[in-house]
Amino acid sequence: MLSVRGCGIEQSLDKSRRAQNQYFVNLSDNGSLELRPVIMNTCVTLVKDSLNIAEFEDNEDTPALAVARYKEVETLGKILKNLTRKYKMIQKEPSKALCRFLFSSKLAQIDKKTSDPLLPFLRDDEYYDRSICYELNDDPAYARLVCKKLCIASRDAVIRLKKVKETPSLSMVDITQYNGKWMVSWGKESIIIEDRLLKRLQNMYCSTFKMTDTALLDQNFNRRLFCLLIRYQSLGGQDNMTTKGGCFHEASKLFSSVTWSAFTDLKVTKECTASPFNSSATTFWSAFADTDCFFGSKGNFFDASDTELREGGSFMADGPPVEETLELLERRIHAILGRNTNPTSFVVGYPPWRDMDCWKNLKQSKYLVFHLDNCTVDHFGHMSLFILQNENGKKQWPVTEAIQMKLISSLGTKYN
Repeated sequence: MLSVRGCGIEQSLDKSRRAQNQYFVNLSDNGSLELRPVIMNTCVTLVKDSLNIAEFEDNEDTPALAVARYKEVETLGKILKNLTRKYKMIQKEPSKALCRFLFSSKLAQIDKKTSDPLLPFLRDDEYYDRSICYELNDDPAYARLVCKKLCIASRDAVIRLKKVKETPSLSMVDITQYNGKWMVSWGKESIIIEDRLLKRLQNMYCSTFKMTDTALLDQNFNRRLFCLLIRYQSLGGQDNMTTKGGCFHEASKLFSSVTWSAFTDLKVTKECTASPFNSSATTFWSAFADTDCFFGSKGNFFDASDTELREGGSFMADGPPVEETLELLERRIHAILGRNTNPTSFVVGYPPWRDMDCWKNLKQSKYLVFHLDNCTVDHFGHMSLFILQNENGKKQWPVTEAIQMKLISSLGTKYN
């Protein structure tokens, strides 16, 4: 049985990330099940016009491929751990370092058509991970060697996975009750998932495909659920995922005070860096379009079309502690604000890395209307909060003194 220790990318990274809105299942007048969030009044839905699900249906994961990829990631983790035995920062939590490598290296991916959705397919001299360099006591030469070996191993893994993909998976995925929870099983591989999360994902899937009742769910749902869970579990491992009884559970309220204000006062309806496990907005983007689209995701925020982003809106973007991703996210936010005339607002949460150019760019931005530094987020450490808006965004969602004081009193230790 796979030991599942988390519920999304956000919890496989170092810092606190996001708030989970609470959902409940409601029986409507016509007898169908509805997913009702406490804060929002609509289900998470997928705008199919902006993401072609059929594109992924024709080339989606099989359980065999999903499990094979999981094992390849485990192998990469062992390689990284063996290469960095004398470096305590990586040895303490090697899966975090690997997770950062996977995400930052994917940003350097040149040929997306030949790439795996998780594993990079790069030349061994094509990528250099700054985070690994830092964790190797700022030894750039050895960091390049480590990255080179990881790139070679990842490239070989992608080639092996292509062969797995050509072999259809014939066995079924079963979902059965297990000690008050649910077991999602394929062959000898099983994942435990809490009842509450299963209901959430069932309803999100039904919303995506316009189903009126979860009783209509079939093997397509079972298979896609299994592949979704394995994909995110591939980023977890034994070292860095929070757990509740060793099973997948709904994301915790890591960013709750900010999210409550964002969703109620600033009317946030779009999340840039969410997942099917923790999204709260009616529209959200996530890391993996191929697995997440079936559960409401609009795909990767960095791949979102200019047309849909020009619509504007009130966004939330809390960046993961991956330097390359933070830089790209900051540039993306400023590009959207710079070209949009429609009302546009961003509530942005970043690690308090003040020496980074992207942090400085947010702090000095002409769109900045509010900044709260050194925020305490429960027991997950500190963060920096920025609210950026264009002129029409300021009119549509004014950050009033009352909103500012609410944020300061709930989070702030330093206001700028």
